[in-house]
Amino acid sequence: MNELTAIGLKSLDALHIACAVSLQCQHFLTVDKGILKRITEYSEIKIMNPVNFIIEWEAAQ
Repeated sequence: MNELTAIGLKSLDALHIACAVSLQCQHFLTVDKGILKRITEYSEIKIMNPVNFIIEWEAAQ
């Protein structure tokens, strides 16, 4: 979580991402522009906008 706050994420945003990582989620979907501007990939999880996720997911089908 310290890595996430070090790049400028708010504490609660960093906590949400850290929880998703600890639950072994593959994606963290958000429309929070502050998060999306600062981080799109964090070692074990891909962080993206829900619309982009659906576009990627449909393309993979």
